Amino acid sequence: MKTLKLMLVLILAGVFSQVNAQDRYLETTEYPKEITSYIETNFPDSEIISIKEEKERHKTEYEVKLRNMEELEFDEQYAIKSIESKSGLPDTVIPQKIRDYVTQNYPNRKIEEWKMKRRGQEIELDNDLELIFDFDGNFVRVDD
Repeated sequence: MKTLKLMLVLILAGVFSQVNAQDRYLETTEYPKEITSYIETNFPDSEIISIKEEKERHKTEYEVKLRNMEELEFDEQYAIKSIESKSGLPDTVIPQKIRDYVTQNYPNRKIEEWKMKRRGQEIELDNDLELIFDFDGNFVRVDD
């Protein structure tokens, strides 16, 4: 009987969490100017394919896909959270200290991904090596 009650609770929790989550693709007239400005500045040779607004409980995030296969995520204040591009990220989106570290220690590698995490920043190089930095861009460790 306890197992049946637990299963019922889990099913109901899943149903209600789906009701609270709302995803929708924005029309071009709805694109936030902060996001379009960021893209025009840092990805001038690409164009927006889609912006998906993801609302879940008390937070909103934006997932952006660009024509040149770049993907970006922004938080509800339109601050960048993550950027991914298999062709390498432009220097303008990577903090200078992190760029300098990669240039010095991995001179023939491209940064393909950058993420802001709870405890700092993470990048992934084109050889799948993940490096962790603090919020100030100081190297912390190689991620295992």
